[in-house]
Amino acid sequence: PSTISEPEAVTTVPTTTTTLAPSRLDILVDGYEGTLYLAGAVNQQGKLWRWESRTGTPLDLEVPNLMVGGAFNASGVRVAVQTRSVVSSGSVLWVGTPGNQEPLAVEVATWAWHSSDPAQIAWIEDSRVNGDGSTSIRTATLPIGAGLEIPLPEDLAALAATASATPSLASFRLVEFDDDGFLLQAITEEGFTLIAVDNNGVEVGRIPARYVGRMPEGTLLVSQAGALSRASRTLLFASDYEFPSTRRMAALEVSPVDDRWAIWEIEEATGVAAPARLWIVEEEILFETTLPSALRAVTWSHDGRWLIAAVGEPSAFSGFSSGALWFIDTEDWSM
Repeated sequence: PSTISEPEAVTTVPTTTTTLAPSRLDILVDGYEGTLYLAGAVNQQGKLWRWESRTGTPLDLEVPNLMVGGAFNASGVRVAVQTRSVVSSGSVLWVGTPGNQEPLAVEVATWAWHSSDPAQIAWIEDSRVNGDGSTSIRTATLPIGAGLEIPLPEDLAALAATASATPSLASFRLVEFDDDGFLLQAITEEGFTLIAVDNNGVEVGRIPARYVGRMPEGTLLVSQAGALSRASRTLLFASDYEFPSTRRMAALEVSPVDDRWAIWEIEEATGVAAPARLWIVEEEILFETTLPSALRAVTWSHDGRWLIAAVGEPSAFSGFSSGALWFIDTEDWSM
């Protein structure tokens, strides 16, 4: 496969200053039409850009200071952004359209959009806010309106408190929110546990596995002891998928138009970049490739034709010091 590169440098007249020609996406990637939103950091400050296929320069959008993460809702219209708080231990959750977000909640530990309803969002408050150690899942319906407060059982609140106090040893994340309730991922010294909670805060099941994503037919894809398995909220099924990899597999991305999905290797915590493999699957593996460095993110184009992968070199200061975008055309599998 060939790399995607900028057009050749041109020289302005009458000076000798060298500049790059405009980087139009529809020229760099023949056949691509659409808009990309790119998240990154400059001088450790979170940034968000919009890059339309027929424009040469990504548009720098305004985002809140100290941005540490963000995601679009199910419709791709609203974006939620999480920022570090300068006055407390928790984070601030902002929602809105790209470049125009308003604060929704403070002291937020983890959050997720509803998987199908673009107007709903949920978050778990930082457990250090309440002196009694309790914590709750909170929801909101947008435009910002009244939502629910769902107290977590004591044992789950204790897990959340451990994650807040010792983030290097434990983690507690809200990984999915849908009409049936919530999926929580607990990571402790004992390993991974996926916990299902209903809309009343009652635990309905847990399995010893790491969340990977939701399959096109609606079942979960989880990882257990290095193997990928389908699962319900309470039960592991057979290990249906085997990939020639000894590394951890990251979250899957499902095509917006059919039952194809992508899955890829993630960088282990070694600080050393290594080539990463990526697969596109339907009922069987359709495509496999190796990308030159660690994968940061993977997404589909809105029409399902393109799979776009962001790779980056690791940096001790900001996580990644440089990056590149790869476009995989699923019509002919060119890159």
